[in-house]
Amino acid sequence: MDINIWQVLFQAFNFGVILLVLNKFLYKPIQKVLDDREKKINAGLAAAEASLKAQDEVEKSKKSALAGARKSAAEITATATAEAKKQADSIIKSAHKKAEEEAKRIIASGEATLEKKQKEIEAGLKDLVVATTKKLLMESLSASDIDKINKSILSKLK
Repeated sequence: MDINIWQVLFQAFNFGVILLVLNKFLYKPIQKVLDDREKKINAGLAAAEASLKAQDEVEKSKKSALAGARKSAAEITATATAEAKKQADSIIKSAHKKAEEEAKRIIASGEATLEKKQKEIEAGLKDLVVATTKKLLMESLSASDIDKINKSILSKLK
């Protein structure tokens, strides 16, 4: 078998031309599409990873905000409870003062009424004693003796 050098060279040349044509029109565009696709995939993965990180940060900030809100709510509740207790104590003290004042007023009114009734009874009693004494003495004593006794009794009662 005889190897023809020109034929080998021609075959090598054809192979080189086909390789260049395929490289230029087929391999490079396909490689470019694959590279673009890889870039898009990498960009998508990076975006997904960034999104996950952002979501984690949002979750962390959400949890911290929720914890802060709970703490704030607890503080507000404690403050409101303390304020309500102060107001309740103040209202109770005020009610006690008013009740004491009302009781004092009622007692003073009762004492005044009692004193008035006592004076009325004493005045009535004086009149009754004088009338009774007059009646008894009129039957047994003279007018001048009765006047002396009345004056003596009145001076003692005053």
